[in-house]
Amino acid sequence: MDNFIFGMQGLARSLNISIGSILNQEMVWGFALGFCASTLIHMFIVAQNPLYVPSMIMKTAPDSFTKVAPRNKSGTYEMSYAQYSQEHSRVRLAFYLAIMVFLIVIAVALIRY
Repeated sequence: MDNFIFGMQGLARSLNISIGSILNQEMVWGFALGFCASTLIHMFIVAQNPLYVPSMIMKTAPDSFTKVAPRNKSGTYEMSYAQYSQEHSRVRLAFYLAIMVFLIVIAVALIRY
């Protein structure tokens, strides 16, 4: 059992050293900041109302529709649920793809270096 614990400690220490060496490189930080900025800009362009992008990412489509969809004076929605659902799917897809690509780049950097 002691060998298992020592092995896990060695694995954690080597991961710590690898991640620390990657984070100390300026190119990684430049890529990360540029990638995050371009993802945010893309999501704000895709969304019709950029103020509600965080709500669209964190909540499901039915929950965020009642909060985000504009209403007219009589209380009816100006946007159909199908149109909102497509916009919601595009914003969430862009967000999750950005996270996935960022994690793939980090994994490749860890494997390569």
